[in-house]
Amino acid sequence: MNCCDPGFNATGLGQDLPGSGLLQRVLNTLKVGEPRKGAGIMVRLATDPAFAHTSGGYFSVRAAKPLHCPEPGRSERVQRELWAETVALLAGLGAP
Repeated sequence: MNCCDPGFNATGLGQDLPGSGLLQRVLNTLKVGEPRKGAGIMVRLATDPAFAHTSGGYFSVRAAKPLHCPEPGRSERVQRELWAETVALLAGLGAP
């Protein structure tokens, strides 16, 4: 399993907030926050043979550049707690 920082993405989340329409137009004009770019790193990590034997990495949206995980994420205790909480949340969703 790998992790990625998809960067800033203008997905429309918060579109009901004041000024969001103007911000969206500015970002579109500047070609900043393209959701496909953010999704591209996820697809690449999942499908690119170069990452087939890579696990536990943290990668940037920019050319899948390896990043160092910031504190406190390097703590094994924090990692175990995050994993356990994720499993619990997913279990609460139930299987379809």
